[in-house]
Amino acid sequence: MDKNPTFIGSPEQMYTVLVCPFCGDRKEILNLICAGGLIEELWSDTRVIMPYMPVIFPIQKCKHCGKYYFINEEQYINVDIDAFVERLSFSQLKEAKVQFGSQALTLWDKEKMYMEILRGYNETFRCQYNDRTDQPTGEDVMLFYETIDWLLHESKEVKKDYILYSEILREGGYFQECINMLNGVTDQTNMWIIRPILERAKNGDTNPVLLIKSGKKLAND
Repeated sequence: MDKNPTFIGSPEQMYTVLVCPFCGDRKEILNLICAGGLIEELWSDTRVIMPYMPVIFPIQKCKHCGKYYFINEEQYINVDIDAFVERLSFSQLKEAKVQFGSQALTLWDKEKMYMEILRGYNETFRCQYNDRTDQPTGEDVMLFYETIDWLLHESKEVKKDYILYSEILREGGYFQECINMLNGVTDQTNMWIIRPILERAKNGDTNPVLLIKSGKKLAND
């Protein structure tokens, strides 16, 4: 059985339909026309909040059968649909990972799954502005470090991006390795990202860094 969802609709329509590959249940997702791409928030773990821009979250949960599935990004882009679909909570991502354990995942699937888990964990337990009192369980912490390990050693996408690789090193507590990678970097274009990551690494801080707030960079180039 093909576990990729089916898309029905066109960019001219108000809604597009996302069809669950397990039970065939249909989910209407709103097509959005964006007047501007203002980034409200950008975090060092690549989590971005753009209120007026449609965001494609790669893992979805069917509200009918409760199964999780990946949105096939190529299929999604090819039908030329801009749509907002829900991001899963960290607890839902844990459920999804258990279900995916019985499926043969592609490298692309694993890349998306582990990056979503990283961002979900950070958002739930480690983003300082959230003012949350939730504490991760031992199982949550183990999953977090499994995620860090996979992204550092198996992810081709992360290895291609030295800044993201350095950030994941820092978030995993590998401070000296992060410092070694970023010390001496002369890429002035990305200094507004590199400087706060490097500073946090030198201070032994693993929390994600807020880089953009209300459309403005929080560090100088």
